[in-house]
Amino acid sequence: MNDNSEQAPVAYQLDRWLVDPQQYRVCSGDVTRAVEKKTFEVLLYLIRNRLRVVTRDELLDNVWTGRVVSYSVLARSIMKARRAIASDTTQIETVHGVGYKFVGEVAEVTPPAVPAQPNATRLPRRAWWAIAGSLAGLVVGILALYLLSQAPPVAQPVAVLPVSNQTQQSDLKWVEHGLGAVLAEAMADNAGVWVIPNKQVEALLGDSPDTAPALADNLGTDRLIESALTREDGQFHLIARVVNLGTERVDHEVRVSGTDPVALVAEAGSKLAARITTTNVVSQHLVSQDAFANEAYAKGQDAMLKGHAPAAEDYFKAALRQDHSLIGAEFGLASAVRDQGRYGEAMEYYERLRQLAQGKGLDRLEADVLHAMALTEWRRSDLDQARQLEEQSMNVRGTADPIATGASELFLGILASRRSEYQKAASHYANALAAYQQAGYLPGQASTYNSLGVLAWRQFDISTSEAMHERALDIRTRLGQDRQIAASLNNLGTIAAFRGQLENAVDLYQQALALRRQLSDPAGIASTLRNLADLDIRLGHLDQAKVKIDEARDIALLLNDEVRKAWVAGAAGRVAWAAGDQALARDFFREQLSYYLALDDLANSAATKTMLASVLPKESEQAARLLDEAAASARALGQSDTVFQTQLVRARRLVESGDLGEAQSILENILDTPDRPDSRKTIADVAALLGQIYASHGLLDNAAELLPDMEGWRADYPPVLLSQACLAAASGEQERAVALHQRAVRLAGQAVPSLLAEAHPDCRLVD
Repeated sequence: MNDNSEQAPVAYQLDRWLVDPQQYRVCSGDVTRAVEKKTFEVLLYLIRNRLRVVTRDELLDNVWTGRVVSYSVLARSIMKARRAIASDTTQIETVHGVGYKFVGEVAEVTPPAVPAQPNATRLPRRAWWAIAGSLAGLVVGILALYLLSQAPPVAQPVAVLPVSNQTQQSDLKWVEHGLGAVLAEAMADNAGVWVIPNKQVEALLGDSPDTAPALADNLGTDRLIESALTREDGQFHLIARVVNLGTERVDHEVRVSGTDPVALVAEAGSKLAARITTTNVVSQHLVSQDAFANEAYAKGQDAMLKGHAPAAEDYFKAALRQDHSLIGAEFGLASAVRDQGRYGEAMEYYERLRQLAQGKGLDRLEADVLHAMALTEWRRSDLDQARQLEEQSMNVRGTADPIATGASELFLGILASRRSEYQKAASHYANALAAYQQAGYLPGQASTYNSLGVLAWRQFDISTSEAMHERALDIRTRLGQDRQIAASLNNLGTIAAFRGQLENAVDLYQQALALRRQLSDPAGIASTLRNLADLDIRLGHLDQAKVKIDEARDIALLLNDEVRKAWVAGAAGRVAWAAGDQALARDFFREQLSYYLALDDLANSAATKTMLASVLPKESEQAARLLDEAAASARALGQSDTVFQTQLVRARRLVESGDLGEAQSILENILDTPDRPDSRKTIADVAALLGQIYASHGLLDNAAELLPDMEGWRADYPPVLLSQACLAAASGEQERAVALHQRAVRLAGQAVPSLLAEAHPDCRLVD
């Protein structure tokens, strides 16, 4: 690290924590915190340049000398530095749009003597998993499967790079990505070839196709498929080769010529696959005899890779008008329709393709169609049907391709998590992680860590959730996956917000928003704006929240995305609710409900009905009907948590109307039922409200029994603090009661009723 501060041996005492540059550690007495090297250097640079603003570029230049590093990496280091010294933002301030400033008190002291064995207590890297696993029971058994990365290696995959367009023709801009997708599909049609998903290759390459060696490192393969298309005298010429980066030579090469570039690419892919596997399997569904149909199909693939589903739909339909037997175009059309929320129409296409694949014995196509059908059923909240279809897909596909196996296990884990079947979800995630590690496939590992973070979040294990998301962010940062980095920053921002670390949350969300604007990712921008609006609500900045929601609404309308329209309507409802305008909040929640009902999204419809019931007048009969409907839907979907949330809202409404006895009975039944919710958050909400009712009734022993178990894992959760405040007040500890209540209000970010425990809207992380 380069800076001009004095180099004499010195350590820095910050309140109770000692920052020791000689040993790269932060300690307090016998407690030593492990801090990553770059995080430590960021902290040290800020301390040595304290009481002035240090720009982000200055930090990057002096800590990451000579390396190109994004602001998101710096934001993560700042977050870890704050945590290392047990500070939110009181010592390291964010100067928005500029950089950071260390404002804490610092005393320069003589560093302690270096121990004789400085590394004696250091843990090996894999011991991290044992630590993370001990934080909660949700990942029991994962450590054993994690070690399966030592299993015998499987056949090495191939990564298909985009086709190099050397025709110099402006009307062939679709060639690079569209033909690249066709080439990958043609090779994957050979059962003996394991092709890394084309979307993953495209995501890792970004806008720089010259990073093949780094791409190979991150995908666990040395075999890349390079190709180039030229045109001369009305003929297209394609060269495609298998490049082995390990031996730095070309293993196989094919040259083909003709008038139809799509047919050439499909032919070249089949020939390369045949040479790799010594079997000759030619694609039966990617190529048409009609060149126009082939071009439209490739353009559709190009549009899908770029996230333009409506344009892709038009291209695929054009291809099918020319050749209705072009199976690849029909599969693409089904996916484009699905991505626009027309799930029933998509399922009709998929079912026809499934029957066709079975009739022709195209096992891989059948497996792909079953997987696509499972995703569609998941999107419309039929989790049971989605699970059955995905299991069928796995049975048809087999286990020869560990990346496909990992994807199926990951998806089954997400489905189990959504059904609150947390142990089953953990088992699927363990299987996914083992498959991805066996393949050396880092993008899949990052996705699995992300889902483990969401699983821990749903079990209210915030520390494990944060560790998993940081693990995912570490991998995604290494891969340079800006889109996925933004998602991880967004999730970590949600965790910081939940902990009451609001300025840190704003910083993380702003980093995510900047990346998403840079990537021109409108859907991601809308999602982050919604999260920032929620923070504005908690901070009381309702006008700023409205501005962000208006922008998010404009994006949702521009995309014609019904799902995001629903999200934005819900966010607008929360703003209105926070502003005390319950009538307007009801209007927005009704609008949100209308979108979910139109999408046939039963799960989110049930959740929205529960929210709408919360803001209806106390005497409203409609509230009871909405809660009955929501509970019935949730039971049918196997979503026990939502069922218990409806009962919790009933209890809160009874509390509002003064019927504490009936509310107490509902809450006690939730805790006593044999199938009580798995979600620790739901249990915390129930126990916190019940504790307040006990305290208000003078049942101090009953209230005290509920609270100690909660203190260890969620002492800063506002409903728990309110319950503790009620107990303290009833016990005559008025000063402590006031302090607890004030802390609850500060963490919630808005005034909270003394009895009603709804401190702030529930946040969600993204699978």
